[in-house]
Amino acid sequence: QGVEIEAPSGAPVRSIGKGKVVFSGTVSGFGKVLIIQHGTGLFSVYGKAESFNVARGQVIAPGQNIGRLPASPGGKSVLYLELRAAGTAIDPAAVIPLSR
Repeated sequence: QGVEIEAPSGAPVRSIGKGKVVFSGTVSGFGKVLIIQHGTGLFSVYGKAESFNVARGQVIAPGQNIGRLPASPGGKSVLYLELRAAGTAIDPAAVIPLSR
């Protein structure tokens, strides 16, 4: 239900908004995953990262560097981004601008 966003190899991953880290770990098919709760019932899910530099329980600022995408020989990496509201996946493009 999420989107894959192409980015330069090794690019930083930034939070879409203020929140609190509620999960950091590995999920089959998504690699390293981080979940941030942004108020009541809204969560952002970040996957396919090389690493995350924040921990469970940490408060996150909007746009904060929270991790890094893997380096790849082709020069491009992919970030998986999913939003969930009240337990239901929603299209991130409907909530945040994804184009530059």
